Amino acid sequence: MKVAWIQDYSREYGGAELSNKSVVAVGFDIGHDIVGITPSNFRVGVLRDCDVAIVNNFFEFTDAQRSVVLDTLWGMGKPYVKYEHDSRELKRKEFAMELFGKSRLNVFISPAHRKNHVEALGCEGLIFPLAVDAEFFRPLSKVDRKAGTAVIVGGYNKGGKISRSIEAHIRQNPGTIFTSVGHSIPGASKVTPILPHKEMPRVYSEHEELVHLPDFFCAGERVVFEAALCGCRVIGNGNVGHLSWGYDLSDIQSLREILRKAPFDFWKSVEAAASRKRAA
Repeated sequence: MKVAWIQDYSREYGGAELSNKSVVAVGFDIGHDIVGITPSNFRVGVLRDCDVAIVNNFFEFTDAQRSVVLDTLWGMGKPYVKYEHDSRELKRKEFAMELFGKSRLNVFISPAHRKNHVEALGCEGLIFPLAVDAEFFRPLSKVDRKAGTAVIVGGYNKGGKISRSIEAHIRQNPGTIFTSVGHSIPGASKVTPILPHKEMPRVYSEHEELVHLPDFFCAGERVVFEAALCGCRVIGNGNVGHLSWGYDLSDIQSLREILRKAPFDFWKSVEAAASRKRAA
């Protein structure tokens, strides 16, 4: 298929961007022609000529670009799939109901993520785990995993994704050595700068636990699967969307197979959605 992938691409190493690179790589491998449509690479011809569009993050386009996209999707009836990675669309509910309601397929990244959107928007959709390079993230045999250690990866700021809950967890576990990647957190024993993505298997392999305790709902952050694939025990809470899958994260082999297969299942669903007529 000719695929137009519509996304803001505001951050080179954001979670959605990294995950999309993994999905797109699989799409290329199985023969699809995929071209990114972004605010800085806005190719109208590609959009109009594609067999199907994938709408991911769609917030940073200009009003004129937004009008062209919606005219193509809604006015011309171009088949499209809404591939949702977070919960921002719920903040513009009226538009979201139309965006999800007119798609051929909606895709969410965890059961809890889908449930929230179904309840708020009345839409339906499939769920696939967030795309993670399941072969890249492995326990490193030459790295010693230190007993009594935990790592906290990104996301921390006062009042942000991780603040009160993680601070409380640190206070309640004085015997654990906490390393924070990216942020200075009260009580953390060690702070490192944000690291290149390629360095993360080593970081996970050095620690016994990943502590991920967001103060509000997160659809499915990739650090949960990355750390589990590298042998970390995951300490999470009810706001971690990926935990709603109910996977045994300690069964690395089974988890790796689930995550390896997910992008292929995603593309099969996109192919099926593109080939069928839109419901009246």
